[in-house]
Amino acid sequence: MRVQSSIIWEYKESLLACKNHSRGYHGAFRISENDIKRSFKLNKSVTCKVPEGTLVVANVFGFHRRGDVSLRGSEVSRSSLWFQARSYPFSPFPLRALSGVRTYIAQSYRKREYKQKLSKHKGDL
Repeated sequence: MRVQSSIIWEYKESLLACKNHSRGYHGAFRISENDIKRSFKLNKSVTCKVPEGTLVVANVFGFHRRGDVSLRGSEVSRSSLWFQARSYPFSPFPLRALSGVRTYIAQSYRKREYKQKLSKHKGDL
């Protein structure tokens, strides 16, 4: 049930993002704790407290956020290294299957372009 709720919520958010570009999300939706409780009936979050200077590696599938920082000094610095490996969730075709098709189409296009250029220059010789 939570997965279905999540898909519905993400779909609604995507429609809002298309209509209102000024929300400033840049591809990442934001949700409040109250919305999580109301929409997904989740009452408990998991907190991961780590010492300063700790490298945290996590699969952050689902809702996640950076936690609050306890300030010792006047400055707090966070660095992150991330990558994205997800496909469009509403696509009827798996992304990996299409990558071969895309490569084939690109190669065919390049071959056709090359042949056209070659035939144009044959008259110059």
